Amino acid sequence: MRIGIFSDTYAPDVNGVVTSVMLLQKTLEDHGHEVFVITNHPKLIDIQYTDHVLRLPGIKLKSLYGYVMTSPIQLRAFRMIRKMKLDLIHVHSDFGVGMFSRFISYRLNLPIVFTYHTEIENYTHYINPLELRSVEKLSRFAVAKLSKQLGDHSTAVIAPSKKTKDMLLRYGVKKDIFVVPTGVDLERFSSASDDEKIRAIRREFGILDDECLFIYVGRIAKEKSIDLVIEGFAKVDFQQAKCKLLVVGDGPQLKELRQQVADLGLDGQVKFAGKKPAGEVPYYYNAAQAFICASKTETQGLTYLEAMASGLPILARPDKVLEGLVREGSTGYYFETAEGLARTIEAFVKLPKEDMVVVKNKIRSTIEKLDPEVFYRNIMQVYESAMLDFPKD
Repeated sequence: MRIGIFSDTYAPDVNGVVTSVMLLQKTLEDHGHEVFVITNHPKLIDIQYTDHVLRLPGIKLKSLYGYVMTSPIQLRAFRMIRKMKLDLIHVHSDFGVGMFSRFISYRLNLPIVFTYHTEIENYTHYINPLELRSVEKLSRFAVAKLSKQLGDHSTAVIAPSKKTKDMLLRYGVKKDIFVVPTGVDLERFSSASDDEKIRAIRREFGILDDECLFIYVGRIAKEKSIDLVIEGFAKVDFQQAKCKLLVVGDGPQLKELRQQVADLGLDGQVKFAGKKPAGEVPYYYNAAQAFICASKTETQGLTYLEAMASGLPILARPDKVLEGLVREGSTGYYFETAEGLARTIEAFVKLPKEDMVVVKNKIRSTIEKLDPEVFYRNIMQVYESAMLDFPKD
């Protein structure tokens, strides 16, 4: 098949959607399909096309974490895409490039599969900084209507988790919704075991050999609730639990969180590594003993999967997206409050080594279910269904 993947974000960006798109691209290509990626870049008039990647002109919106917005109508790009002779479109964005994909689908009479990656209703604070209740209510209503429209104007819809499917059904989406968790490149994370690189990371941030390192990897933003994790660390008895927290990533809340750490006197226990290239990220996971995330806005949570592929137990707040993935005392541990997190951290640090071996084995057997081959088979079932359901002229 000749497949067009449309996404507002792509390499060199580092985020969950990019990870999902690039794994999909690689998996499809490994199985002999020809894949074209249509994305954008922050240049006003320049169209670039190299190595099957077409980049459309766009404008970077600094207020939305550097999101690049492009026009949904691109006549020159349309002519270029027509020459690709696509069989199917797979879109991963709601706006910009996502809307352009629907123009292409209509004009070229192509089936369109839509993966719903983001719980947009949990991001309305970006357009409602004053937190006005009326604006919040109107924003959530608009999100529901938009999501329903995007879903119903697709040939098939992919939800990365049952939680996301339930949300789309609540919005009233009528089209078939397939639950297809994004796979994870197990080898990429499990093989990042270069001892010298790992020791260098720990040395850089002052992590002693006998200290337990907890890590967060991802966007530094309000919806990720990193402030709750830092508050939890402030309640840890560091005399009894020798540990540190390393926050890897960048985002609009970074300055605020640095100030929170300073105000709580945690500069010695909480470190910020900043944004790291995708190729280095697996070594940061492998430098740690556990992964912490307090977010409840994930549609799947790819960083959870990456952490588990690295053999790390998960410390998280209860969320439907983690059902079947994080099992209490088996592959991870749940907390509700900052106080609860502190007690969980203290208990985790004291776990005997033999217990950790059992935990890692259970993590390995859980994460193997998300092998890229399983992901590929599930994706192809959706594509085949979309091709059959799409009305031919």
